[in-house]
Amino acid sequence: MAPLAEPADVLLSRLIELAALARARGVAVSPAKTVDLIAAIGVVDVLERSALQRVVRLTLSGSAADGPVLDALVDRLFPAMVATGAPQATPEQLRDRLVDAVVSGDRAAAAELGGQASGLVAADHGDQPASLTRATQQALRAMELSQVLRRAMKQADGFDSDSAELWRQALGAFEDGVSNGLRAQGCNDAVDDGVLDADLMHLSAAEQVALRDCVHALARRLATRLSAQRTNAVSGRLDVRRTQRRALATGGIPLDPILRRRRRHRPQLVVLCDVSGSMADYTRFSLALLGELASQMAHIRAYAFVDGSADVTHLMTASNSLVSPQTLLLQPGVVTGDGHTNYGTALQSFLDSPSLHVDMKATLVIFGDARTRGQGTGLEALRELGRRANKIYWLNPEPREQWGVGDSSAAGYGAVCTDMVEVRTLNQLADWIATTL
Repeated sequence: MAPLAEPADVLLSRLIELAALARARGVAVSPAKTVDLIAAIGVVDVLERSALQRVVRLTLSGSAADGPVLDALVDRLFPAMVATGAPQATPEQLRDRLVDAVVSGDRAAAAELGGQASGLVAADHGDQPASLTRATQQALRAMELSQVLRRAMKQADGFDSDSAELWRQALGAFEDGVSNGLRAQGCNDAVDDGVLDADLMHLSAAEQVALRDCVHALARRLATRLSAQRTNAVSGRLDVRRTQRRALATGGIPLDPILRRRRRHRPQLVVLCDVSGSMADYTRFSLALLGELASQMAHIRAYAFVDGSADVTHLMTASNSLVSPQTLLLQPGVVTGDGHTNYGTALQSFLDSPSLHVDMKATLVIFGDARTRGQGTGLEALRELGRRANKIYWLNPEPREQWGVGDSSAAGYGAVCTDMVEVRTLNQLADWIATTL
């Protein structure tokens, strides 16, 4: 039998904890069954996952339904004993290996690394399993995928559309591996019935499906409101010549003035989205909203940014499904430096974009937490955009009481924008559409 990866007293405490958690999840585990488990564990190779799960099932299971629960608890409580019993790799070590897997397009290796990265999230969720999406994004933030992509681009000999697709698939496999590993630890992806009031920064996978239906209706309402801003006032300035001509019939008294008909313009919407690691959860919402708007408005341009920016309109209008944040991170220009958010360089890059056309017919909407991380703010670039655009709206996922705290530049940005709005839930988005636009 292989040697134990940990001292016997640690193994004993984990077995007792496994029995207690199984009991909390509805498995009928008696003290006698716990003793049987402790006795039986000495005759199996605990480093062999299937053997460990089998003995736990044989000693603790009371019905077929208990098996999956017990298997998940084994994966949760013994993550460091998978296969080799080696210590948990650090984020830096996993990041190094993931760069190699991405460059080579090795999805199997990326998925395996994702399973290891799931161990970066604390496994102690108490009696109530943690949100799968929240735990997944904690692991992804710890891995700093924007840095992984920056290093991969430097390491690769060449980068083209084929490479981008292979890298996207590898990153998708990595994220699936993270989610599967966390699900095995007992993280919960059940739907929150109150999705309209759910925190958009922490939606489960099932809630994200419900989110798409809600966002579709809100996007249609937003598109209608933006159009109404241009069409409600159908009359413009006084038409002096026609008014004077009509006044001849009333002795020169202009009783019935004639106004020029206002020229109607199709509304133009320009959207700028922060797709950095700190906004990973919120990006899924902003991309869902942006995708719906792209399907309902003819004149829309979309840009993504981290420490640079890139026009991603072609991705939003060409895709019938939700564009992944990883796909946007791979677009040339989105990540140009160390992979951390830099509003200074990003806003200037956005302003200098050759495809950007912002004038008084355009409404600019920015999705971002306004946290500059000690980098430049880009306020001058934002002020120039304010001089050009009809309106600028900034949707901020952070609570209003946190604006201006720490490295938040929300106050400075808010002074330039038409409005900065707290949008953490779909109900807040709906209220903003109804009361502001």
